[in-house]
Amino acid sequence: MKLLSSSIIVFSGAILITGGSFIQHSDTKLFVQIVGCVIGVVGLGGWFVSFKEK
Repeated sequence: MKLLSSSIIVFSGAILITGGSFIQHSDTKLFVQIVGCVIGVVGLGGWFVSFKEK
């Protein structure tokens, strides 16, 4: 179950990174992509921890 939750978090980070590329305002674009990267890294960290627990 933790793997699924982590995968959803990584997917939402990827969507933010992708969605940020369509934003015209440069500051907002940068903010959304940085937040997407942070969320993706947190999700990947949780994903690796849940692999370790098995």
